Amino acid sequence: MKVLINVPSLSLLGGVSNHFLGLENYWSCKFKYNTIGSRFRLNGIILLPFDFLAFMFNILTFNPDLILLNPSLNPKAYYRDSLYLLIAKIFSKKVIVFFHGWDIEFEDKLNKSAQKKRYHKADAIIVLAKSFKNKLLSWGYQGDIFLTTTKVEEAMILDPLPQKNQKKIHLLFFGRIETKKGIFIALDAFKNLYKNNKNITLEVVGSGSELKTAKLYCKSNAIENVTFHGRLSGSELTDVLKKCHINIFPTHHGEGMPTSVLESMAFGHTIVTRPVGGLVDFFKDDKMGYFVQSLKPEDFEKAVVKLLENSKHLSKIEKFNYKFAKKNFTSSVVAKQLEYYFSHVLSY
Repeated sequence: MKVLINVPSLSLLGGVSNHFLGLENYWSCKFKYNTIGSRFRLNGIILLPFDFLAFMFNILTFNPDLILLNPSLNPKAYYRDSLYLLIAKIFSKKVIVFFHGWDIEFEDKLNKSAQKKRYHKADAIIVLAKSFKNKLLSWGYQGDIFLTTTKVEEAMILDPLPQKNQKKIHLLFFGRIETKKGIFIALDAFKNLYKNNKNITLEVVGSGSELKTAKLYCKSNAIENVTFHGRLSGSELTDVLKKCHINIFPTHHGEGMPTSVLESMAFGHTIVTRPVGGLVDFFKDDKMGYFVQSLKPEDFEKAVVKLLENSKHLSKIEKFNYKFAKKNFTSSVVAKQLEYYFSHVLSY
């Protein structure tokens, strides 16, 4: 089985590039990554004609049995990758489309438009949440729709899970530093928590367009005991994650399946987040942490206080999340599942 996989540059930040970089060593099929989009400091729109030519060249020379496209449901990627689908079908290739991110506002626009049928020629579609599957069905898609998850790299999973210091609690914000990812909600919640408990810290891991603003926000609002680590990888990331207890992730972004939450669970973190994307399909409230319905900092504060007041329950959640992530989210498990879907599509 030969599979041509469209990916963004693996050197870029982002969930899709991180996902396929992590799967690279776990494919058993013969595969080739075809890079598209922004790179070489050039905008993806400028490179688009060259990307189409490279795509056609790889179809002719690699001659794949199957092509995997990896858009998100947002205006730019949705319309761009529908053209890749059209090209692949001109070459009579079977195509699976894997939607990663899912923009609810764009979904609402498609509801009222004939453009929602652009992917109906795909042989199958992969999504990260049951709600996305149901939406595609409501749009009249008649092919197979498979569910999957993002992944946690095997190397990140510590065995056994290290014992955590229960006297000093480290809270975590882990993700891109953007307003829609909830960084300012997390900072406001932590400010109130720290007033009543000086034995807690907030570790902020990630980079983004609002990093500088977030640092200034802490200074101007007297938010203490916050450490901004920037983007980390390897042992530096592991060292921070293994000491943390609770991940506060107040995202209101168009999430598919936030990889940072799955990686966090693999370190035994208790999760306090919002019911977004594929998290809704597996997250067990109170058993894995808490879903917070609102965007109010005080509601996230209340959820964390509830955990801090019951150290035994917090410890129980840590162990449960670690085992759950190890069983369900590792790169090898995800690669095997995707290859099963590839084989299924090629069988008809």
